[in-house]
Amino acid sequence: MASVKGKAYLQLVEAQTSPWARPYGKVVVAKASRHYDRGEFQKCLNTLKVIPSVDSLLEELEGKLKGKRLYSSLRQFREGKMPNRFSRMKTLSSLFTHCLIECEKGNAIFERLLPIILGQLNAME
Repeated sequence: MASVKGKAYLQLVEAQTSPWARPYGKVVVAKASRHYDRGEFQKCLNTLKVIPSVDSLLEELEGKLKGKRLYSSLRQFREGKMPNRFSRMKTLSSLFTHCLIECEKGNAIFERLLPIILGQLNAME
């Protein structure tokens, strides 16, 4: 398991370099950087907690999809009940599209999910 210092470093670098972290501004990143520089690694992690995790973003997006066909497809996907790889690819590409729609609406934090979804799509055989 990674050390607290290692986790803090990785999350801080991600927040400093990722475009999806911009909505949280330089204030959060600067505060987290100060904690890290002082050796206060847990405080650094706690400061960065205001930036939603990938899991919480997926949950939020799933909540927005309730009542849509994609919602049930995502459940099947997670449970491994998709009939074939094309159905899985279609589900992921639809999820990718919904992330883009959220970004267009001004919810840039969903940009964080794009490379993850795209990576899963690319990894499908």
